[in-house]
Amino acid sequence: MKVTIAQAPVTASMKDNLGAVLKLVESNAGTDLIIFPECVLSTYEPQDKDYIKNIDFAQLSKSHEACREMAVLHKTSIIIGSIDKVNEKYYNTAFIFHANGTIEKYHKANLAFLDKSFFSAGGSLPVFEIAGVKVGIQICREIMYPEQWRLLAIKGAQLLVHITDCIEKDKYSLWKSYLVSRAAENQRYVFSVNNAHKTQGSPTIAIDPDGKILEEIHSEKAESRQIELDMSKPRDYYLNQRRTDLVQITGTN
Repeated sequence: MKVTIAQAPVTASMKDNLGAVLKLVESNAGTDLIIFPECVLSTYEPQDKDYIKNIDFAQLSKSHEACREMAVLHKTSIIIGSIDKVNEKYYNTAFIFHANGTIEKYHKANLAFLDKSFFSAGGSLPVFEIAGVKVGIQICREIMYPEQWRLLAIKGAQLLVHITDCIEKDKYSLWKSYLVSRAAENQRYVFSVNNAHKTQGSPTIAIDPDGKILEEIHSEKAESRQIELDMSKPRDYYLNQRRTDLVQITGTN
């Protein structure tokens, strides 16, 4: 499996964001999966009390369809951040636009403080299949909850994808250490993609199941890197030695 980590700008303009995304998809055609940041299609302005009210959902629907069409055209799957509206509720969402035209979604389960003013929390931690690889997804602050990542590994995820819009100062080294830990402790690939912003609070990074950094982008520019996964590397050595008589991690979904 070949995966692209694609750092794109998350600006206040949905059309500009979509344009940057589509360029990165075109330049990485031929990879099995392309990963983009949190809420890059919808914009991410949770500090604005009118954030949801200001979103043009007609344009957002067009952006979703454009990504679906590009996934089919280039025979690549896309994981990308946006907003999903379901029965008058809004979810901070990772959309999966599959190469065959189908769509799956992960709704962020553990919401940030500002998120809670606008979004409903997701109620499950699903594992998806992309190009024959089992994939789990986490969004932004969910890096703080290693039990969620562990549950995804227990469920069989081989690649753990993390999308974020982390632009806080002085967080880079800390969040990088979290990502390396999530990879090494679960013995899974961890690929994280951040906003292309002048302030980087988290890296756009690819880490192998031993905690080795394969690629890292520390830049405010729209950039991408391609990584070939060795699927013999994810393993259950640590998982199989858990003291389940002392600690049990179980999920309802």
